[in-house]
Amino acid sequence: MAVAKKKKTTRKVMTKTQRLAREKAIISDLRGGKLSYRKIAAKHRVSLPTVNAKARKAGISRRSTTKVTARTTRTRTTTPRVRAAARRTTTRKPARRTVARTTVRTSRSREHFNEQFRSLVMNYYPNMPLRKFEKLNTMIKKAIS
Repeated sequence: MAVAKKKKTTRKVMTKTQRLAREKAIISDLRGGKLSYRKIAAKHRVSLPTVNAKARKAGISRRSTTKVTARTTRTRTTTPRVRAAARRTTTRKPARRTVARTTVRTSRSREHFNEQFRSLVMNYYPNMPLRKFEKLNTMIKKAIS
């Protein structure tokens, strides 16, 4: 029995200039905005992740835009839910930042810091004069608050 040998296929290796030309063509299609990423990938015979990588490298991003169309009823009155959907925008508002509260927790953490600071100074500088320590402590309190 003779075993059929597989024919070796050689892939075409692109030169650096050919790769750059292909990348420029992909980027120009991306900037055109008429073709989808999948269509661009099929046109240039590359994978979809390659097109995504080229877009990311060029700083191109396409946001998904959801169009909301409000259906009107026979009496042409819309429900509150449909009106709310029509008012939606495609851009998201940035998250609100909570204001730092100066509550009991903050004062407790300051007290804890002062206690830790005192113990640290006493461990490493046991012979420090009290006047010098108080001066250092007031400087630290001013810097914290």
